[in-house]
Amino acid sequence: MKKTATLLTVSALILALSACGNSAPAATTTAASEQPAVTTAKDADKETTTAEQTTAPEETTTAETTAKPVENKAGFKQTATIEETVLIDQDGIKVTAKELTYSKYAASIELALENNSDSDIKLMSGTLGYSCNSVNGIMFSGGYFNCELKAGKKAQESLTFKYDELMLYGIDEIADIELGIYSTPGGLDYTYYPVSQIKTSAAGSYDYDNTKFRKSFTNSDMQTKLGYTLKYSAEDKLYDVDDVSIVSEMLVENKDGDSTIIVEAQNDSAYQSRLIVNDIFINGIKVNSSRWTSELINPGKTAMIDVDLSSVFDKSYWEMYGITEVKNVKLGIGQSDMEGKNESQPATIEIPVSGGSDAADTSGTVAYDEGGIRIIYKGVAGGRYDYDDSLYLMFIIENSSGKTRVIDDDYNSFSLNGYMTDSYIYSSTVGGGECAAWKIELPERALDDASVKKPEDIEEIEFGIEVRDENWSNKKEGTVVVKLR
Repeated sequence: MKKTATLLTVSALILALSACGNSAPAATTTAASEQPAVTTAKDADKETTTAEQTTAPEETTTAETTAKPVENKAGFKQTATIEETVLIDQDGIKVTAKELTYSKYAASIELALENNSDSDIKLMSGTLGYSCNSVNGIMFSGGYFNCELKAGKKAQESLTFKYDELMLYGIDEIADIELGIYSTPGGLDYTYYPVSQIKTSAAGSYDYDNTKFRKSFTNSDMQTKLGYTLKYSAEDKLYDVDDVSIVSEMLVENKDGDSTIIVEAQNDSAYQSRLIVNDIFINGIKVNSSRWTSELINPGKTAMIDVDLSSVFDKSYWEMYGITEVKNVKLGIGQSDMEGKNESQPATIEIPVSGGSDAADTSGTVAYDEGGIRIIYKGVAGGRYDYDDSLYLMFIIENSSGKTRVIDDDYNSFSLNGYMTDSYIYSSTVGGGECAAWKIELPERALDDASVKKPEDIEEIEFGIEVRDENWSNKKEGTVVVKLR
């Protein structure tokens, strides 16, 4: 049965939280990324001054005026204010934070943009390409803007932070905001400005309790309101490399049974670090062998990184692989700099959700068994989406050779029911002692070639494979054969 895919991520839970109250206009948000922190200051006469760029954020003096609270259902505190502060004044580009405003659904930083250069530019923040905004020490996906600014012109923009999202992170008022802004005249020529921190009038009294997110997420009322169940929660330091650490882990499950791992990462170094999630295992089966997600964390800040296991490996496949519940999860964790360079060697962390064994289910039809590599046929699955008419052949690769092996297909060797036809097969890298899921797509035209209308029509599968070492050398050829009739 085909289904519409559902995602269980922090963002999805935020949408659910919004739906619990009055609906608000949708705010455009994106993922997080880059740059070192800088702060701003204003003198006692309230004249606008340029932010002094330092290696550590400086405190920004607060305005004397008091913001008028606006009624909001979330119970968010709306009294904090900021002083007018210059965030950027470089190469003719000037960005000034004018004030902190409040609506029924969100808080906003009002910006004044000026392009005093000779070139048209685009100014941006909070985009997929560069997002390193934070609120009260937590990396945050809010604060998006994208403005095309002609030479010699000015513009106004608002960076919005929704109360629902802030309060899910345990934030009920704004004490400080860090903003990362960048510009481009077009193409791939980018200028990344140092991150600027703005402290509000609440900064001096705010309790920077770094457990607020965990307290919010583990709260039973929040679970009931958002329709998820906390299946596992621990405060184990599973990763600690170069002053970047993972300090807590959770697994949540929604009403449809979809599961998401959420890890809390802290950057105690003096530099930005991009934390990368690579290899992902569920109950001992590698279900992803490439970069799945990454999050750039500013110095001294915390980030929540979620991995929707039902998106990594579609829930409709789980039963074939003997996954009835999530017992054990492994993640490959690495780091790089802001630009994605100098990537470290990944380290594997293990999250023992229910203390279950991580032994993979390797039952099924053995289709190949040579040199410590076994390829086992598990079955056939339909497409994930209503518009997907492909069928998917599901295998598991078991590597008992003791060495990392790369398994790839022999191009143009695939036959279905005796007919040479198309297929989409991607290489799989399997470490010594590992088991990995392997999926082969049969597009609609391939099914038509072999007169396959439904999974039961598949009688025979045959294709060549190439087994190499991790350097893609020392090739060994073989043939995978599955006879079902």
